[in-house]
Amino acid sequence: QFKRTNPFVNEEDDNEPSSVAYRYRKIPLLGPGEPYTLICRTEVDAVTTTANGEEQLMNIKALNEWDLKGGASEWRQKLDTQRGDILTTEMKNNKCKLAKWTVSSILLERTS
Repeated sequence: QFKRTNPFVNEEDDNEPSSVAYRYRKIPLLGPGEPYTLICRTEVDAVTTTANGEEQLMNIKALNEWDLKGGASEWRQKLDTQRGDILTTEMKNNKCKLAKWTVSSILLERTS
């Protein structure tokens, strides 16, 4: 439960609200010439409380098990013995997705 309610939920509407919360950030960009301001929206999947009582925002993501060639059983057999190779292959095959998740997590925790 978040401190603020969802501003887009209508009490009279029967639709379920999104299970994702959003955090808006205003980031000043300095450079030569005129400064710019970047406004971004990041997703918040969960919130937890740390041992010292601070609120910790989290992104929860997963790579799905999918093998186009039909060798899923081979993948599972290699998981116990060749974890590093499988991780490297998955990182190579999902570069864009992992980069997007990383930037989203960095922007989520960035303080302005």
